[in-house]
Amino acid sequence: MLKIKRTIIFGILLLLVVVSNAQQSRVTAAYTFLQQNKLDSAKANIDAAVVFPETQVDGQAWYIRGFIYKEIYKSYSKSSSSFDVTYTPENSGTAQNSNVPVGWSYSFSAKKGASLYISAQVTKGNMVTAIIYVNEKIYKKITSTGNFVIATVSGSLEMDADVKYVVSENENTSFAPLYTRKEPNDARLEALLSFRKSLKVDTSAENGRENIKNIKYLATTLYNDAAASLDTIDFKIAIRDFDTFREYYFLVDPSKENFKQKEIDFANAIAAVYTRIYDGDKKGKIDFLALAKASYNTALELDPNNISANYNMGILYYNQAVNLINQSDYDLDIVALNDVQDNSINLFKASLPFMEKAYSLDPNKRETLLGLSGIYFSLNEKEKSNEFKQKLEKIGK
Repeated sequence: MLKIKRTIIFGILLLLVVVSNAQQSRVTAAYTFLQQNKLDSAKANIDAAVVFPETQVDGQAWYIRGFIYKEIYKSYSKSSSSFDVTYTPENSGTAQNSNVPVGWSYSFSAKKGASLYISAQVTKGNMVTAIIYVNEKIYKKITSTGNFVIATVSGSLEMDADVKYVVSENENTSFAPLYTRKEPNDARLEALLSFRKSLKVDTSAENGRENIKNIKYLATTLYNDAAASLDTIDFKIAIRDFDTFREYYFLVDPSKENFKQKEIDFANAIAAVYTRIYDGDKKGKIDFLALAKASYNTALELDPNNISANYNMGILYYNQAVNLINQSDYDLDIVALNDVQDNSINLFKASLPFMEKAYSLDPNKRETLLGLSGIYFSLNEKEKSNEFKQKLEKIGK
């Protein structure tokens, strides 16, 4: 019986050695494939290795995994980065105001999860219809007349897709299609997670330096992507990327003071995006007005003397008051009219301290002087209004 138990124990130990060696061989294979730039094979081997407990506490294995995924991200971003294409007769380069024949088309491929943004502009002529196909099925049909940007198509693809534009009408119309595709950055996130895991399980100085160097590089790409996505279409991508940047930045530099200016700049920038969305549809997008105010407040909490946040917060309240007055019906009864006046006065009063603060920080900014003159005029303080009007005139001389 004892001999049987010893045999079983020996067999288990032998099995553990075999499993351990197998996982180590996968790590070695992953590193070899990485050196050969065979990234798919490197990824398959390292992913198979790190699921085992022995490898999960191996800082070197996690570092290799991070490096593999970083290289995948770099190769992926080079081949699939955002790009703009406008039609030319030769289907190459960029050129505006080119006559697009009926049936002209342009195709490209995008991966599952990609954020797809497509718009088009009529630059000459009366009308154009563009049909967007995704995997040979109509995804969107957009028609426009006149010289302006027509409907935007945006959304996240549910599968790998072939995307195709087709111009279906009016050969005399100049049609400038714009394609922008942004591929998901799962590889970048996996790299960051792996470098962080390596830092956690291996606290040696050398390992720390190498992981921090790679985290800093990837975090910088997140910051740059966040900045590039600060528009009314991709602002959610900007927020996601900046939040991830913040999470990993503090591994590189734990000082909150050093990060503060980036936080302020992003808060001001995203507030400006929210304001543009609200201005485009004041009734339907009213929630974005509150988001803009909240973002400017974030900037002011970090820096009460931030000129941009103070001025723009003042403008938000000022414009809100003006819009309230302009949108009022002429046949309002006296009670409703008094409510409009009271609410608009409260909004002008809310604007005042921000505008005054902006003025104290930069007394020569024309926009601030104009704003203060308008606020005091609306509050029936004509003398103060004229005072700032005179200061504005002096600057203009």
